[in-house]
Amino acid sequence: MINGPAKSGTHLLAVHRLDPDIRHDPSLPCNIIRNPRNILISRVRAWGRPIEKELLLTLDDLEQWEVDGVRFEDLPDGPPTETWTGRHSNWTEWWTPEIDALWGERGRKLEKEWGYEQ
Repeated sequence: MINGPAKSGTHLLAVHRLDPDIRHDPSLPCNIIRNPRNILISRVRAWGRPIEKELLLTLDDLEQWEVDGVRFEDLPDGPPTETWTGRHSNWTEWWTPEIDALWGERGRKLEKEWGYEQ
Protein backbone atom coordinates (compact mmCIF):
# COMPACT_ATOMS: atom_id res chain seq x y z
CA MET A 1 0.00 0.00 0.00
CA ILE A 2 1.19 3.49 -0.90
CA ASN A 3 -0.21 6.20 1.36
CA GLY A 4 0.38 9.94 1.47
CA PRO A 5 -1.31 13.28 0.99
CA ALA A 6 -2.95 13.84 -2.37
CA LYS A 7 -0.48 15.30 -4.91
CA SER A 8 2.52 14.25 -2.80
CA GLY A 9 3.80 11.72 -5.33
CA THR A 10 1.86 8.62 -4.35
CA HIS A 11 1.35 7.58 -7.98
CA LEU A 12 5.06 7.90 -8.79
CA LEU A 13 6.01 5.87 -5.71
CA ALA A 14 3.42 3.24 -6.68
CA VAL A 15 5.10 2.90 -10.09
CA HIS A 16 8.52 2.44 -8.49
CA ARG A 17 7.25 -0.10 -5.95
CA LEU A 18 4.88 -1.84 -8.38
CA ASP A 19 2.07 -1.38 -5.88
CA PRO A 20 -1.25 -0.17 -7.31
CA ASP A 21 -2.90 0.21 -3.86
CA ILE A 22 -2.86 4.01 -3.44
CA ARG A 23 -4.47 5.69 -0.45
CA HIS A 24 -4.76 9.24 0.90
CA ASP A 25 -5.65 8.45 4.52
CA PRO A 26 -3.92 10.38 7.33
CA SER A 27 -4.89 7.69 9.85
CA LEU A 28 -2.60 5.19 8.08
CA PRO A 29 1.21 5.27 7.97
CA CYS A 30 2.52 7.76 5.42
CA ASN A 31 5.26 6.54 3.11
CA ILE A 32 5.89 9.55 0.87
CA ILE A 33 6.33 13.25 1.56
CA ARG A 34 6.91 16.24 -0.67
CA ASN A 35 7.69 19.91 -0.19
CA PRO A 36 4.37 21.27 1.15
CA ARG A 37 4.59 24.31 -1.14
CA ASN A 38 4.85 22.01 -4.17
CA ILE A 39 1.90 19.94 -2.93
CA LEU A 40 -0.13 23.15 -2.82
CA ILE A 41 0.89 24.18 -6.34
CA SER A 42 0.29 20.68 -7.70
CA ARG A 43 -3.23 20.75 -6.25
CA VAL A 44 -3.92 24.18 -7.78
CA ARG A 45 -2.74 22.96 -11.18
CA ALA A 46 -4.68 19.68 -11.00
CA TRP A 47 -7.90 20.81 -9.38
CA GLY A 48 -8.24 24.35 -10.72
CA ARG A 49 -9.19 26.05 -7.46
CA PRO A 50 -7.83 29.55 -6.75
CA ILE A 51 -4.52 29.38 -4.89
CA GLU A 52 -5.85 31.47 -1.99
CA LYS A 53 -8.64 28.95 -1.35
CA GLU A 54 -6.51 25.85 -1.97
CA LEU A 55 -3.80 27.14 0.38
CA LEU A 56 -6.04 26.96 3.45
CA LEU A 57 -7.50 23.59 2.42
CA THR A 58 -4.00 22.22 1.86
CA LEU A 59 -2.71 23.40 5.24
CA ASP A 60 -5.77 21.88 6.94
CA ASP A 61 -5.07 18.57 5.19
CA LEU A 62 -1.29 18.42 5.59
CA GLU A 63 -1.35 19.23 9.30
CA GLN A 64 -3.15 15.90 9.88
CA TRP A 65 -0.26 13.78 8.59
CA GLU A 66 2.47 12.15 10.65
CA VAL A 67 5.49 12.68 8.44
CA ASP A 68 7.52 9.64 7.54
CA GLY A 69 8.64 8.04 4.34
CA VAL A 70 10.59 8.62 1.19
CA ARG A 71 10.94 12.15 -0.12
CA PHE A 72 9.32 12.74 -3.51
CA GLU A 73 12.34 14.80 -4.54
CA ASP A 74 14.61 11.76 -4.04
CA LEU A 75 12.64 9.52 -6.42
CA PRO A 76 13.81 9.16 -10.01
CA ASP A 77 11.23 10.05 -12.62
CA GLY A 78 9.31 7.07 -13.82
CA PRO A 79 6.97 6.32 -16.67
CA PRO A 80 3.96 8.62 -16.98
CA THR A 81 1.25 8.08 -14.37
CA GLU A 82 -2.43 8.97 -14.49
CA THR A 83 -1.72 12.26 -12.70
CA TRP A 84 1.47 13.28 -14.55
CA THR A 85 1.16 16.56 -16.49
CA GLY A 86 4.59 16.50 -18.10
CA ARG A 87 6.46 18.61 -15.56
CA HIS A 88 6.71 18.80 -11.79
CA SER A 89 5.12 21.68 -9.92
CA ASN A 90 7.59 24.33 -8.81
CA TRP A 91 6.32 26.62 -6.09
CA THR A 92 8.90 29.33 -6.91
CA GLU A 93 7.07 30.03 -10.19
CA TRP A 94 3.84 30.82 -8.32
CA TRP A 95 4.91 32.35 -5.00
CA THR A 96 4.22 36.02 -4.41
CA PRO A 97 4.47 38.19 -1.29
CA GLU A 98 0.68 37.90 -0.96
CA ILE A 99 0.80 34.09 -1.10
CA ASP A 100 3.67 34.08 1.39
CA ALA A 101 1.63 36.23 3.79
CA LEU A 102 -1.25 33.72 3.60
CA TRP A 103 1.17 30.81 4.06
CA GLY A 104 2.49 32.58 7.15
CA GLU A 105 3.73 31.01 10.35
CA ARG A 106 1.37 28.08 9.94
CA GLY A 107 2.92 27.07 6.61
CA ARG A 108 6.47 27.68 7.81
CA LYS A 109 5.85 25.53 10.91
CA LEU A 110 4.60 22.72 8.66
CA GLU A 111 7.65 23.04 6.40
CA LYS A 112 9.97 22.81 9.39
CA GLU A 113 8.19 19.73 10.75
CA TRP A 114 8.45 18.07 7.34
CA GLY A 115 12.14 19.01 6.89
CA TYR A 116 11.59 21.58 4.13
CA GLU A 117 12.60 24.87 5.71
CA GLN A 118 12.99 27.66 3.16
